[in-house]
Amino acid sequence: MKVLILTLLISSLIISPEAEEFDFDLPLVLDATGVPECIQACLSDLFDSAVKLLSLRNPVERFSDLCKKYDNASLCIAKQDFCTHSTIFEMALSGLDEVCTERAEDIAEHKDCLKTELEPVLKECDSQCHLTKVLIMLSGKGNPEGLKKFQEDHQALQKDIASICVSFGCMSSCLAKELNMYCPPAGTTIVKALLKPFFTFSNIFEEIGPRAKLSIYRQEKFQNKNCRKTRKKPS
Repeated sequence: MKVLILTLLISSLIISPEAEEFDFDLPLVLDATGVPECIQACLSDLFDSAVKLLSLRNPVERFSDLCKKYDNASLCIAKQDFCTHSTIFEMALSGLDEVCTERAEDIAEHKDCLKTELEPVLKECDSQCHLTKVLIMLSGKGNPEGLKKFQEDHQALQKDIASICVSFGCMSSCLAKELNMYCPPAGTTIVKALLKPFFTFSNIFEEIGPRAKLSIYRQEKFQNKNCRKTRKKPS
């Protein structure tokens, strides 16, 4: 559950066009959702860079800084020998690895087009999918009392995470479709890269066997089924 939350937060912040416009207190959210401090310590610069990128002022130029911060975060997590969750959280960052390394050259080919089209596409998709609004609600607008329920009531947390799943799935589909209209096939390339962790989790669930899967499904029984749809590859 923790790694899914982190994956959703990373991916959602990357494609939310108004992230710098509201008070999203990431450490507060991660504390409430149980992400260990040994991982949080490695993520602050990375998320600061992501928020700056998502202000959509010079997004293409700022993208290189995001990837540098991702490299630093990866090295930091790799050094956390005492942190038992480090390997699985590296998996949660694999979408950024795909964007920053494996698909970097492919995305760079569309730099000029993305510089023109990315901002209006993100804003239009957000108006349809309400991802920013959902993130604001999750963050409690920086109010610790607003997140206290998550620490005490895991069912409430799962329901709110389900809302992110729905909005993120909508946003991913919209982004792929709309960007492909203007900068083909950049939309599919970017979205598939960001969804890599979900593909990985899906494969793991298929391999661990029916009893383990049943246990996982029981733990997630309060989570909206649309969350799992985000693991499907965009067309």
